[in-house]
Amino acid sequence: MNDYTHYVITRFNLGVYDNLAFEYEKRGKRAPDPDQWSKYRFHIFKEYTYASISQQTSKSFTWLVLLDNKTPESIKEQMFELSSNCTEMELVYADFNHRSFFAANDATVQEYLRTVKNRAKYLYTSRVDGDDAINLEYVMLLQDAFSPEKLGQAITFQYGCSHVPQIKQTGCKPHGRSMFLTAVEEWDDNVKTVQAYSHLEWPSYCILDPNWREERVPMWLYCAHEQNLVNQFTGGDSLDISEVNRLFGTSLS
Repeated sequence: MNDYTHYVITRFNLGVYDNLAFEYEKRGKRAPDPDQWSKYRFHIFKEYTYASISQQTSKSFTWLVLLDNKTPESIKEQMFELSSNCTEMELVYADFNHRSFFAANDATVQEYLRTVKNRAKYLYTSRVDGDDAINLEYVMLLQDAFSPEKLGQAITFQYGCSHVPQIKQTGCKPHGRSMFLTAVEEWDDNVKTVQAYSHLEWPSYCILDPNWREERVPMWLYCAHEQNLVNQFTGGDSLDISEVNRLFGTSLS
């Protein structure tokens, strides 16, 4: 039996019905309708995030997907259908009553963890955004690398991809501090989870570079899609779409 429990945390649309306009306006852009935003992002989520996480080679984790209580019924039904076919996926609905997406994510996860009765000694929490994907061996390799010596650190894989869905262009390069982080903690009443800091603010990092193959293998992929306000295509070594599908479980054409 493992002495840790592993949660993968994904915010789908928590907060968009209250905070989306502010996030767009502060960047000088016009915000889309929240329902239309959610419908567009569901397509991205299903094609990339769900495809990669539902097909992980390790199944020893729980995937928390954070959704807003104001989510349209049509999307709730589609999310329920996805979760019915992925036993690791757990839908967590919440009200957005915080000042930022970051605070809402943290409070929702903390509230969920307080309901867990049988706690392991250690807690593993991984962040994967709702418009990104992870290598099919991502969870397995994280768990293989588990060690109490990494307590308090943010674990990350350095080599990953940026991807433009509209034209199916993918480039791979090293990123020292990507947003794909996993936190290792003792599971007590003061646990913080991977939501404790932004990916640029963690006090200590542990970079894992898979060495089971000679070539560099991208371990994560973020989508520089039309509604992505932060991440853009960063170039790098070109990756063929067939390799994207093989590594991340997608079905792109």
